[in-house]
Amino acid sequence: MSSSTSNTQYYDAEVNPLCLCRIPTLAKKRISWTDDNPARRFWNCRMSMTRRDCGFFDWLDPELNEHYKLTLLKLRREADGEALADARNKLASAKALIAKLKLKLGDVKEKAAALKMEYKAMSVRAKVLGISFVSVVVMNGVMVMMKYGV
Repeated sequence: MSSSTSNTQYYDAEVNPLCLCRIPTLAKKRISWTDDNPARRFWNCRMSMTRRDCGFFDWLDPELNEHYKLTLLKLRREADGEALADARNKLASAKALIAKLKLKLGDVKEKAAALKMEYKAMSVRAKVLGISFVSVVVMNGVMVMMKYGV
């Protein structure tokens, strides 16, 4: 006896219900995290929260008892708290890096201003003395060569 497999997908109305739209489409599976229905799965229209929402809604899971609801909410809040703490740590690290980069940028700006002043002084001296000179400056990894003369 031979068996064959098929890549054809089929949808059972109980597993993948159709919504009530003018052109019915498969409903989307979602998870509720409200205090009344934590971690409770449901089906609703794929167009929910748009003007084209047909209003289809159906619970997939039965309602949980109070003990399970409270336990799930507590676990979710703890997980959210850890995620928030991680995000705050990352933000603090990013702020520290930004502060270091601002200091480096300030140093680079000071050096650039000093080089500009030195260049102006050299060009004035060159004009007074009637000589030519070449100025080579490296800024941000780029070498710039300028020739000055009378």
